[in-house]
Amino acid sequence: MDDDVAEMFARAAGGDEAAFGALVDRFKNLVWAVARNYGLFGAEAEDVFQITFVRLYEQLDRIHSPQRLAGWLATVARHECLAAKRKSARVTSLEGAELDPPAPHQDLDRALELDEQRSAIVAAFGSLSEQCQQLLRLLSADPGLSYDEIAEVMGYPSTGNIGPTRRRCLQQLQAHPSVRGLL
Repeated sequence: MDDDVAEMFARAAGGDEAAFGALVDRFKNLVWAVARNYGLFGAEAEDVFQITFVRLYEQLDRIHSPQRLAGWLATVARHECLAAKRKSARVTSLEGAELDPPAPHQDLDRALELDEQRSAIVAAFGSLSEQCQQLLRLLSADPGLSYDEIAEVMGYPSTGNIGPTRRRCLQQLQAHPSVRGLL
């Protein structure tokens, strides 16, 4: 896979637009996962995605280690996510904060019960360490990421850390008092 990326990178750096498109296609899930990990969706996530690949295009002639491209892209995406978060913190907006009322035919008691369960799970998830939250978000990304991509984003030296860490994080989540019996 590294040889394919190095070849695509060399062709893209030489001006081959199709090769650049192939690089974008190869690493798009990684960049989307970083944006989602920072809680960005919709237009903000799209902006991060576009800016990250514009930065890549601008820097093609300056990147000397195409085998480290995934890490470079993840770093650029993280910086852009932080910039987007700072920007959105300055602008107070309720956009995207729509509350869908239960459908008229839905049993109100059941809707309240589901809402309480969701709230409990969100609270339990929020009590996890940043590392656990990030890992569980990446593992549940849609479309899914490979363990190699997750290890790259998380800064793990190998994919061998993912399974045991996931298990510990899920055990912590299940042990949280607010979700006992729910998960």
